[in-house]
Amino acid sequence: MTQIHKDIRIPFEIKGRRFEAVGFLDKGERSVDGDEMLSRITKNNHRIIDGDDVVFISKRFHLLPKKLHKFDLVTNLRKGDSPSSNMIFCCHYSVWGQFWSSLDYRWFKHELVLCRLL
Repeated sequence: MTQIHKDIRIPFEIKGRRFEAVGFLDKGERSVDGDEMLSRITKNNHRIIDGDDVVFISKRFHLLPKKLHKFDLVTNLRKGDSPSSNMIFCCHYSVWGQFWSSLDYRWFKHELVLCRLL
């Protein structure tokens, strides 16, 4: 039985901070635009990481769980001169990096949204 993407929840902790990587696609959906993705996450009372949490994780990529390596991880950190640009973390060949993407793009099942658990 295939898991529905929006039901994916991968909780983890780094140095006492608790996070969760969360899915957003409904059953049968292939993709959604960026605004819809973020809306679905925030309407479920999840707090998408930005600023300090993005810096915190980017300095500790080596502590991210291996089960996250197959996903691109979406944050809510925006690029100052381009409000539709957002930071994502990607893992290629077991090496994490951070890149700018765009909320104007379509977002697929290989992406999860990073949220802070309080």
